Amino acid sequence: MIIKENRVERHVINKNHPMFDMCNEYTKKSKNLYNFANYIVRQEFINNNKFIRYSDLWKMLKSEEVFKDIGSNSGQHTLKILERNWKSFFVAIKDWSKNPQKYLGKPKIPKYLDKDKGRFICVFTNWQTQIKDGYLFFAFKPFKPFNNLIRTKIKGKHMQSRINPRIGDYVFEIVYEVELPEMNNNENRVIGIDLGLNNLCTIQNNFSEKPIVINGKPLKSINQFYNKEKAKIQSKFAYTKFYFLLYHEIPVYLLQHITHYSSITIFTLLTFKCGKYLSNKSFLDFPLKLLVPSLITV
Repeated sequence: MIIKENRVERHVINKNHPMFDMCNEYTKKSKNLYNFANYIVRQEFINNNKFIRYSDLWKMLKSEEVFKDIGSNSGQHTLKILERNWKSFFVAIKDWSKNPQKYLGKPKIPKYLDKDKGRFICVFTNWQTQIKDGYLFFAFKPFKPFNNLIRTKIKGKHMQSRINPRIGDYVFEIVYEVELPEMNNNENRVIGIDLGLNNLCTIQNNFSEKPIVINGKPLKSINQFYNKEKAKIQSKFAYTKFYFLLYHEIPVYLLQHITHYSSITIFTLLTFKCGKYLSNKSFLDFPLKLLVPSLITV
């Protein structure tokens, strides 16, 4: 059995990169379409309590200049992302009605992006971008001058490309598909992985390999120092108490994701179990069960 997984190759587009201005222009166009479409959806929802789905929204906007400006393929993806954001809102509002204690307040409908500074992801299909001889090739006319500029190591099937805006630069992402052999489910060889703070990661096994303990205290110290300095700066401004709670946390979710990614890459089976000795409340609560990578079969 072949397992198909999506992977992403990222290329940073800074202000000195030849593509920077074009990335800025098209993420701005994507933002304009997002806000334009979001206005229509918001008004229909607020006034008539109805939701306009992607298929209907596309029919309404396909002849509009703001849609044509970004191109049909990219425009459709912007509308699809908007629809996903609204669906996420509906899921959140439904959950909030049943479990309001999980939220700081009632979930709000998707907002508009900033009119001037706002930028939004711009997606190109595998018709608009292709991989040829180790380089990214643009079939989309506005980006043709940048053909053979981005070198790639991708060997799998090219799915799509996208421009992700960040503060000060852009990340051009190439999404591709890889095929992985069936996982080796050997239940006699097991690795236990415990994620924590003082010990960021503790790894034990049942096949006589040396255990591994990754010290998390330096990372914890850096994080505490950052939050302390941030609190000093915030105290100089007239913030409400709510903003003082916005501390940075150790990215355990990211570590969990990397663990899962690595296990898939080396063809192993990863399962998650809740440690019985742990409380039912933690930073990995979703909502009450602590999910910790506990078993990797190798």
